[in-house]
Amino acid sequence: DRSKDYDLRTLLNALHETFVYQYMEELLRSDREHERVQFMYDKHKTSLDLTKQVDKELINEDNEEDDDDNEPYATDGDSSSNLR
Repeated sequence: DRSKDYDLRTLLNALHETFVYQYMEELLRSDREHERVQFMYDKHKTSLDLTKQVDKELINEDNEEDDDDNEPYATDGDSSSNLR
């Protein structure tokens, strides 16, 4: 199903259907990750699940305490990541 594909930039040419066995992301403070996701949404109107999750945490639609807000760090592979 082509609608579920993801793009991945590499320094070297990767063959079609190459197996990725390690993917490392950038470690950020959670508040910085919230800012990045909001910027990405505002600029590109992306509909990533992460964006929806962060929007829900920020808006707190369920009126319940979100335990995730106390997490000090989040990961992001958008600007800095490594693939093996």
